[in-house]
Amino acid sequence: MAEEEQRINGPGKAEIGLKFYDSLSSRIEQFVNNEFMSDVTFIVGPEKQRIFAHRLHLVTASKYFYTMFYGNFAEAELDEIELKDEDPEIFITMMHIVYGAKVEINDENILGIYNRMKMYLLPKEYYKPLIKFLSDQIVDKDTAMKIFRENNYYEFASVDALCIPYIQNNPLYYFRKDDFSKIEEEIMRKIVCLQQINCTDEQLLFALETCEFTHNKFDSKTLKKLVSNTARKYFAHKLPFLSHTTYQQTLTAGAETFSLKLTSGQNLSLYGIGVYMMPTVSTALARLCLRDIDNVYKEICVLNFVKRLKPCLEIVDLMFEEIVLALNRTYEFRLTIQNNNGVVVFSSCGQPSLKHKSINITFAQSTQNQANNALAHLWVKNPNCQLKENQEPQSWFSEMN
Repeated sequence: MAEEEQRINGPGKAEIGLKFYDSLSSRIEQFVNNEFMSDVTFIVGPEKQRIFAHRLHLVTASKYFYTMFYGNFAEAELDEIELKDEDPEIFITMMHIVYGAKVEINDENILGIYNRMKMYLLPKEYYKPLIKFLSDQIVDKDTAMKIFRENNYYEFASVDALCIPYIQNNPLYYFRKDDFSKIEEEIMRKIVCLQQINCTDEQLLFALETCEFTHNKFDSKTLKKLVSNTARKYFAHKLPFLSHTTYQQTLTAGAETFSLKLTSGQNLSLYGIGVYMMPTVSTALARLCLRDIDNVYKEICVLNFVKRLKPCLEIVDLMFEEIVLALNRTYEFRLTIQNNNGVVVFSSCGQPSLKHKSINITFAQSTQNQANNALAHLWVKNPNCQLKENQEPQSWFSEMN
């Protein structure tokens, strides 16, 4: 067998030639910076490092190299091409990518590699190592926003697709972060244009105002128009309260407390609570607080209504940061609704319930009087559930059954 290889390779060629591994791709990788059958040499950087390459492989991969070698350029006649301004390490890494060899992408070299790949007009399929490096870093809310902002330069659609569900899921988490006010206008535009996100238009506008205050050149006027003109749904499923009726009662609205407890199913993320708002032409306010481990009620949402032109009984959504409802743990809330025309209260026919084939949430009033502001529904989502673009939130019931 050794004699046969020697006959095929010829004397002396086996040392710089190919080693015949099992796969074709592994043999192609060996051509990287390999003098064997090389017909062009790049003299790279101030130290003039010699990097061997093969014209056929380069012109197949890149229109830039095709034009260089087969256009009306001096390089077409040269066996050695000098690249004084290139970084040898970046260039050889790019060559590894062109030949399909494994490369190590990191925070230090990704930008330089990307810029050279763009300059040399490499097709999209060659960017997979860069995309994988960015994608592998997306593991939680914070890394999702970090990579989302970095990817604004690279514009890899698949990377954005991994980051966006984190933002859709829990936008208010980001809005309250100190560094959110410094967010780039292009990133804010992407957020504003999302057709599914777990916050209200008012909360989006408030986030824009925060950015406007920090950025001198932040075009919040255009973005505010986008907020108004974008048809938007919540990135969650509506779980209605069942088996109860409501009626109007003119009472002085006070702080009413209630609790929710997940008693079956698995952990469920809670993003908002829909409540009834009585008609009023004046200002109205709804405030929702959650009792923490120190037994202190902390505000999680406040919503103001100013002079509604067509006052009517309506349901408003109080959206807040994601709360993961753990099994058999009681979550106590305090709800205050203030307006001119009283409140909506539960009838005496019994407490409402939240029941589903695989999920049950028990509801309890924490006060003795019957003047409780009526709840209409919850906005929830199983952590493993990923809503598709433009999917109707109400379809969750059929989807989960």
